Amino acid sequence: RIRTAKAHGCRAYFGDASHPEILKGMGLNSAKMLVVAISDPVATRGIVKESKKANPSISLLVRTRYTREVEELYRLGADQVIPEEFETSVEIFARVLKDYRIPGNIIQNQIKIIRGEGYAMLRTPSISAERLGSLTSVLEKGLMDTYYVEEGCAIAGRTLRELELRKKTGSTVIAVLRRGEAKTNPGADFTLLKHDTLVLIGSHAELNGAFELLKEGCAVDNG
Repeated sequence: RIRTAKAHGCRAYFGDASHPEILKGMGLNSAKMLVVAISDPVATRGIVKESKKANPSISLLVRTRYTREVEELYRLGADQVIPEEFETSVEIFARVLKDYRIPGNIIQNQIKIIRGEGYAMLRTPSISAERLGSLTSVLEKGLMDTYYVEEGCAIAGRTLRELELRKKTGSTVIAVLRRGEAKTNPGADFTLLKHDTLVLIGSHAELNGAFELLKEGCAVDNG
C-alpha cells in the first residue's frame, strides 16, 4: 500500500504511529489536523495522548469501534470522536426519515443535531425529545414528493380518476412531468403515460398511502 501510494505521488510513511518519533517525523509538530482511524484501542489512546502533548494546537479527529472509548478519548485530548456504533444509528435514522419523504435539508439538520456535542443525544437519551422536537412539526405538515412511472407499469394508460389517489389516500397530484414539460393541475381525465413523473403533495401518511397504491398498480402488470 505504501508503494502504491508513493507511485501515485502521495506522501506515505510506514511505521508504528503509537511511537511519538514516527509522528514527529511525519510533521506532527506543525500539523493542523491528525485523523486516527485504526482498530487498536490501546494504540489509539496512546496516539491521541502523545499527539496532543507534542502539539497542543493540533485538531484530533478519532474513529473508534467502541462506544465506551468516547469519554476517555475526549479526556485525552481528542477534538472529535466518531464511534462506529453511533454512526450506524445515524445512517439508519437518516434512511428512515428519507423513506418518510422528509426534505433533505431537514434530515441534514437533524443529523447535525445528533452529531453535535460528541453524540451527547445518543449517550444521554433523556435530552432526545427536546432536541428532536422540531422534527415532529415537520412530520405534521404537508410534504411533496415525486413518483416515476416505469416501463411496464400498469398505471400507464389510466386516468387520475381511475387511480382515485385523493379519494383513497388524501394525497393530490399537482403536476405531471412529461418529456421535460410540466403539466400543472392535471384534471381527473388526465391519462398517465410511461416515463411520466407525478408530483404529489400531502402529509407523510397520505404520501405513504399513495406510494403503496401506485406500487401495487405497477406490481399487477409486472406480476
